[in-house]
Amino acid sequence: PVPNIRSTCGTDHRERRAMAAIAAPDRHDDGRDSPAAGRALLEYFYPKLKKYYLFLSGDNRLSTTNNLQSNLIRTWDYFYNSGGWDDYPAQSWVHQNKLTENVTPVVSTAHLIRIAKILSSAARELSLDRDVKYYSEAIEKFSTALHQYAWDEESGYFSYVVHDSEGKPISH
Repeated sequence: PVPNIRSTCGTDHRERRAMAAIAAPDRHDDGRDSPAAGRALLEYFYPKLKKYYLFLSGDNRLSTTNNLQSNLIRTWDYFYNSGGWDDYPAQSWVHQNKLTENVTPVVSTAHLIRIAKILSSAARELSLDRDVKYYSEAIEKFSTALHQYAWDEESGYFSYVVHDSEGKPISH
């Protein structure tokens, strides 16, 4: 549904521009959105997406996603599933054995790295150099954690990681 532009009274200029771009996008002759319309949308949505990322990465003080000592993400406190598969055997096993406090699935950290790469591109487009640096450091931190703790050389796969009662990774 197209938002009602008249209902945007009292909103900030970025929101009004974004809503206008959604309702009546500036189009090139070939049907592509104009750079101005895309930028308006990016300026509007980027702060919201960054806020979500900060929560998901554990960089929001209210988040429990990165509360273990491995820098691997676990979202069990908020979502039953780690990646959209309710009956995935490994995930079901974690829940059945009440291990959600100390087990991290690979997919949560992998998705976080992908989100950071996308947001880094958006931050670069918006000339937000501090954010670009932040995402670059986060990508490195989470990638290192995945390779250090989740890679299982014997199987040739990344694996769930079990942590001890102090939050230190002990096995995969």
